[in-house]
Amino acid sequence: MISIIRSVGRIRLLCLCMLLWAACKKDNPPPPREEEIVTPKYGSRKEMSLDSIYLYAKHCYYWNEALPSYTDFDPRGKFAGISPEETALSKSLYRLSQFSMHPGGKPYEWTRMEGRAKYSFLEVRAQGSASAKRLASIINTSASVHLESDTDIGYLRLHSFPRLAAVQGDLDRAFAAMASQNISTLIIDLRFNGGGYIETAGYVADLIAPKELEGKVKYTEHFNTLMQNGRASMLKQQAYLDKDGRTMTYKGRLATMADIDFSVAANTKKFHKKGDLHSIKRLYFISNSMTASASELLISCFKPYLPIRLIGERTYGKPVGSFAIRIDRYNLYLATLQLRNANGWGDYFDGIPPDVEVLPGTTDYQIGSPQDPFLQAVYKDLGIEYVGQGKEVQYKDLKRAKAKTLDLSSIAAGKVEALMIKEQFKLKE
Repeated sequence: MISIIRSVGRIRLLCLCMLLWAACKKDNPPPPREEEIVTPKYGSRKEMSLDSIYLYAKHCYYWNEALPSYTDFDPRGKFAGISPEETALSKSLYRLSQFSMHPGGKPYEWTRMEGRAKYSFLEVRAQGSASAKRLASIINTSASVHLESDTDIGYLRLHSFPRLAAVQGDLDRAFAAMASQNISTLIIDLRFNGGGYIETAGYVADLIAPKELEGKVKYTEHFNTLMQNGRASMLKQQAYLDKDGRTMTYKGRLATMADIDFSVAANTKKFHKKGDLHSIKRLYFISNSMTASASELLISCFKPYLPIRLIGERTYGKPVGSFAIRIDRYNLYLATLQLRNANGWGDYFDGIPPDVEVLPGTTDYQIGSPQDPFLQAVYKDLGIEYVGQGKEVQYKDLKRAKAKTLDLSSIAAGKVEALMIKEQFKLKE
């Protein structure tokens, strides 16, 4: 009898353990698995490209969970009959971009321009660098640094963020010039700066940062859950290239984009001081509605640490970035990652509001001149008065006539659209 009672007790204990194990499984569900998507195996070149755009969006788009099934979206049925091919693919991409809804009631990628997404885009691959088509105009007009005489103010206008290799020397010279003057107030003019490469914006941040920020979080990059868990299998179709555009070997085979570590830990960027400028106490940014992407990242990453002031207009609102996905003769740039600062803030889809609002008005003026109302607002905020109007404006205690100018012919003006391109990745260990 005792033996029977003991056996029943063991059975009850075993059942209880199994129930507890099942409960733990529910409390700690496995990471989401890649959704199995069945698409036709054959089709025209256009139909296969339409399928590819949909599949890459389901795997890599930041808001991929908002996308419908392949059957419901029906890319071939809705877009294959449209000509030319590029128009068909662009229309399909635009439609995919309109499913993710902002809490304000409109899609995250809504714009006033019908048929054009705010962040994602497709382009015919140009020979040479990725996105060369949109960054082709950044090497024409010069920018300049003004070092104000008899003051500790430096002014730098940045029109865009080209590849770092193309402008690193110019940036180093600009900040070396300001370091030699021991400036304590730096004005960064980002009007009409539509962004560019994340690496370059990060390098500028390291040039600006005081040494106290060394090793602190600059920003973090957040990919969708599928990518973070290494389950975006479509990326196996994309070769992983080094900074020189060459393929790499990984575990005895050619590396693919699926071998990248997309976790937050692997994509946390920290400040690493560059250059000799250590005297910055006050940091001003000038913005307008075309200040976007990498420019906004530069503003955002300092908010947790420095008493920055934003002067001008509300920025564009693009806290997301992209990388090139090759489909046939096209490069697909999906909104694939969100950028957040050290405080975890990256919710500026509607733009970053200014501390001091300035409207451009209708008066003609040269950007950076004494007649510039945005720059006037900065000096007023600094307590520097100006007298006169139009061309007769003069700043008290600020002898601009003796300002030194450093030509930066490679940091150029031009129409640059809202871009935040990521090229530097870390492979899984």
